[in-house]
Amino acid sequence: MTKLLITLFICSILFGGCDKGIDIEGNPIGDGKWQKITMLVPFKDLENSLSVEYKSTYYTLSFYGFKVWEGRNAYNSFYAYAKDAQRWKELPSFPGQPREEAVIFALDDRIYVGLGIELKTDTLPGELGYLNDFWCYNINNNSWDSLPVPFPGNGRKGAAAFSAAGKVYVGTGKMDDSYTGPRVQGDFYEFIPQDASWQRIESMDVTPQENALVLSSGKETYLCFGTDDKGEGKNFWRFVPETLSWEDKSACYPAGFNSSGMDTKESFTLNIDGDDYTYLYDYRDDFCLIFHYQKEQWHFLDDYNFRFLHCFTIDNQLYGVTTEADMFKYIKE
Repeated sequence: MTKLLITLFICSILFGGCDKGIDIEGNPIGDGKWQKITMLVPFKDLENSLSVEYKSTYYTLSFYGFKVWEGRNAYNSFYAYAKDAQRWKELPSFPGQPREEAVIFALDDRIYVGLGIELKTDTLPGELGYLNDFWCYNINNNSWDSLPVPFPGNGRKGAAAFSAAGKVYVGTGKMDDSYTGPRVQGDFYEFIPQDASWQRIESMDVTPQENALVLSSGKETYLCFGTDDKGEGKNFWRFVPETLSWEDKSACYPAGFNSSGMDTKESFTLNIDGDDYTYLYDYRDDFCLIFHYQKEQWHFLDDYNFRFLHCFTIDNQLYGVTTEADMFKYIKE
């Protein structure tokens, strides 16, 4: 009893700013086991990729990778894993400029990719430039096209993209300003698919930041952990689609968490017994932070069994990929 009271006291200090106290709980997905799927992922660049799930299929785009004796090379490889077919399929390569810190989203049987910063590799030397173009992959005819209207303003990297209530929004990130140099942004735009154009939504403006993490359960969306020009930031907002605005939830920011190095973190979201959770982890340092949507609470997980290079979900089924490109499926016990 004494140990429990001490634990509750510590948690009240760490998370005392939240509306509700932190739950004393373990891993919501349980112990379970990982079942190896008898296939190899056809590429090893998931750590450097953009990914999105759409209609029971997982799409992933790898802009670059590393090869022994060759160094860093641009690939622009595009693959899809269909849950029903249970296999990876190579799709037409991305035809645009190889890049880093770009965004990806899916809408109306199309996959959109854009923004970012030019990729500098051993085969693509030169100065880095910020990009503002967007490309569209049509799932039905298996082809890419560039969008006729570029993203408003100068190019940017480290932006955030998300969908809510059937609409897509893109914003924040670091933009290259010809007068002041690179600086972080807090603006947001709605994507209009009918003519592939953009509309500024001023009511969605937030504190300028880059590399913000989007948390989404399909019903609720949050924006968090973005950093300012100094690499600092404890921002945490809930999106309100009815008013196209943000509700400040910074009081629930996990105390002691350092949001720097978000580019090394992986995340996935699951619905478990009716509740929604996002796992944020880094397989290299045994770090795992879990967000419970219904209670708007975070807690750190000391012990977890999904130490994979990359985890993703299809229709609420969790998969993991190792550094050796082996693929596993999680079976809940």
